[in-house]
Amino acid sequence: MFSNRLNNIWYSATFRLGIRFMALFSLSFLIIGAFIYWQAETLMERELRGLIDAEVVEMRDIYTRFGPGRVAAEIEERRLEDPFWVNFMLDEECRPISGNSEWMDRGHRPFDLCQNVDEEGWLLFEVDIEQTGTAGSSGSAYDDDIFGRFAPLSNQHDIIVGRMAGNLEDAQNIIFDALTYGLLVMLGLAFIGSFSMARSVNNRLESMNRISREIRRGNLSRRMPSRKSGDEFDRLGGNLNEMLDQIESLMAGVRDVSNSIAHDLRTPLTRLRTHLEQLHADAKDPDMRSKI
Repeated sequence: MFSNRLNNIWYSATFRLGIRFMALFSLSFLIIGAFIYWQAETLMERELRGLIDAEVVEMRDIYTRFGPGRVAAEIEERRLEDPFWVNFMLDEECRPISGNSEWMDRGHRPFDLCQNVDEEGWLLFEVDIEQTGTAGSSGSAYDDDIFGRFAPLSNQHDIIVGRMAGNLEDAQNIIFDALTYGLLVMLGLAFIGSFSMARSVNNRLESMNRISREIRRGNLSRRMPSRKSGDEFDRLGGNLNEMLDQIESLMAGVRDVSNSIAHDLRTPLTRLRTHLEQLHADAKDPDMRSKI
């Protein structure tokens, strides 16, 4: 019994309609989520680029005012103060003079980075960072991406200013996870809502189908149920009930006419029967009596 009701709900038009709307909402959610992810990524990358550009401008100002020695000292101070910054000062042959060269991945030496700079001077590379966050300390290392910019300081010196992209990647992962879990929750709620809606509609339709079968078997006194909510099911049930009232009234009229006709014909038929019986009794000819 339960499996039949479940199959009725599963294959109902209402449930299929709910699934279609669920697919439509999921597609809309994915489009909106992709737009939010793209906008957030663009905003965070723009802010990161702004920080790096400001750092480049400041380093150029220090180089212009105090020379390369002060830039090297400034890089060392900032390396100790903020481990998320990765800076290199290079000579004209792209060899490191100062900076976080000890963190550089073996496959990405500063000379290699100079060959991978795009037209605007931006580049992405990796560094090996100890778990303590300081260079030269013991412990296992992990890789982190550096989003940086190559900028000339003079004909003899260049600089690479970079910022660890871990925070950017973490934010991207958080947004992606939030969108993924949000989509799963929305799909679950949409499925439950579609199933509940289909079950509610199926229960009302099944009630009307059960009563219609009883009416088809001859019980014209049955009527469609109504919840007094004024919805489409109540309006349909009201129209069917009015039709059944008219049919029942017509059937009652037919019965009354039949009863009246039977009553009107009863007396003449009785008289005719009496006369025939009298003639049969009075007939002396056997042939005539048999014909009567």
